Amino acid sequence: MQPVPSNRGFADHVYKTEAIVLRQSPTGEADRLLTVLTPYMGKLRLLGRSVRRPKSKVSGHVEPLMHARLMINKGKSGLDAISQAETIEAFPALRSNLEQTVWGIYCAELVDAFLPDEAPSADVFGLLANTLARLNASEGDIALRWFELHLLDMTGYRPELQVCAQCRKALSPERFAFSPDAGGVLCQACEQANRIA
Repeated sequence: MQPVPSNRGFADHVYKTEAIVLRQSPTGEADRLLTVLTPYMGKLRLLGRSVRRPKSKVSGHVEPLMHARLMINKGKSGLDAISQAETIEAFPALRSNLEQTVWGIYCAELVDAFLPDEAPSADVFGLLANTLARLNASEGDIALRWFELHLLDMTGYRPELQVCAQCRKALSPERFAFSPDAGGVLCQACEQANRIA
């Protein structure tokens, strides 16, 4: 799924972007504070004005895990507000299954925790969109492990799994151990040396 570039700056106070809603929380009388992931502006915090009102035209497009196209007004006080929204992909099968919904929210929470605000992240955006589509197709556990490893890789935290993280020798399939401190798996000799030390 190819992200659509934003055109931030086509007017001084309005811009458009594709986004995936990571989370939302109520604020004020009828508003929501949204955290969204965009491909070219990274993670943004946006205000969804009046989206909790029954007649809101934006509400259904900005639920968590929705992939949408947003029009956003630049806020004078620093918080930009969504003025229009259009759904690109709603992932209906993912939303109709509680377990798959939990997996999708787990992926969104990982992205939210790993990425700083406003750092361009087209690769992570594509990874999340692809993973939500795979979960929507009921791929489940394999899609989650694939997502976790690729997210770790894209953010610079992927553990060493091919060779010993300490001595760099090839791993024996018989015995090895994972070491968070070393940043990957250890061969039998290094694992024993670490236990003694």
